[in-house]
Amino acid sequence: MILDGQLLAGTSFHKKNGKWGAGPDRSLHKQHDLQGPIDDAFLNSFLIVNPTGRPKYPQMAELLRTKETHALQEWRGQWRGEAKQKNDTDITDADIRDNNLILWGDEGSNLIYKKIAAKLPLKWPASDQALVMIYPNPLNRKKYVVLNSGVTFAEDANASNSLQTAKLPDWAVLDGKGRVLDANFFDERWQVKPGHRK
Repeated sequence: MILDGQLLAGTSFHKKNGKWGAGPDRSLHKQHDLQGPIDDAFLNSFLIVNPTGRPKYPQMAELLRTKETHALQEWRGQWRGEAKQKNDTDITDADIRDNNLILWGDEGSNLIYKKIAAKLPLKWPASDQALVMIYPNPLNRKKYVVLNSGVTFAEDANASNSLQTAKLPDWAVLDGKGRVLDANFFDERWQVKPGHRK
């Protein structure tokens, strides 16, 4: 087969950096069931991972505890069930294999976050801000990891399913009161779009 002047053998092809290659694209990229936004992680099996360590950014710890409590209450209120939870120190290989991991805390307080922090495209923004994000889990690229977020639609969404739509994209930065300072989607390769923070 000839594609854009390139002679290729095989039956499936992909294009990367302007060149065609044979076979499926195995590099990290957005695809079905791995495309975001944040709320997508809650459409399959997920596990809330509670922090047990000392926060690196203590100014934000209380806000994140409050947001986690609220997320659990929202899950209970919307779907009449209890979200599965485990402490970061109790996470097993099977948990990583079978679940999207919802990590609360920062890289000081949450052991799993600490393990993957260097492999994430965004770093913690500042000591008085918090990072919210969805990303393919570096410990299992077939599942998501979410930082500091439950479902993103507001409380009034329990009045109608039509209101249960995502209110945040792939990542957001919050201030000390939980207000969104910046937010955006990652590009098709799960990277920060040009002109946005790193």
